[in-house]
Amino acid sequence: MVPSDVRAQVGVAYLLARAADTIADTDLIEHPLRLQYLTRFREWVMDPTRREDVLREVQAALLVLLDNPRSGLQTRPGERTLLTHLMECGHLLRSFAPPDQALISQVVGTLSHGMQKDLTRFPGHTIPTGGGQGLVALSTLADLDQYTYDAAGCVGEFWTRLMCAHRAALRAWDVEAMASVG
Repeated sequence: MVPSDVRAQVGVAYLLARAADTIADTDLIEHPLRLQYLTRFREWVMDPTRREDVLREVQAALLVLLDNPRSGLQTRPGERTLLTHLMECGHLLRSFAPPDQALISQVVGTLSHGMQKDLTRFPGHTIPTGGGQGLVALSTLADLDQYTYDAAGCVGEFWTRLMCAHRAALRAWDVEAMASVG
């Protein structure tokens, strides 16, 4: 159960990360456009107070796809609802105290940056088909470590920092030491 005093922050972080994942994973948008929209979305996440135009641009482009009967997205009502209410997520993000905004921007920025790297590193399909590169191995253990941090480890750090900031029982913790282990 998520404590009530951080439930909204965790919820908004989740929804923004889910929106980034929707952009990154849809096969309905060509690879270069997915990367472009994900990059623009990340720009907004990293500076939500001054980049609302970026979020509107990404939202409008994705909603056009959702409204296209040939896209097949009518069968994904949750994604449509999320993308329709993306601006509201942005308004909620800006309603939080600046330290919470920064934590949310950091975790969603890291997750979406990891997705950007995935789209660049793994440009093909997961199963080789007509020109797709297929799966490729990461080159080093450091690459693997960074990959796992970008895909999930940053969430543990976010959770630790958020809890230490909002839970009186955790305020005496060494935040940096605890965040480093997630």
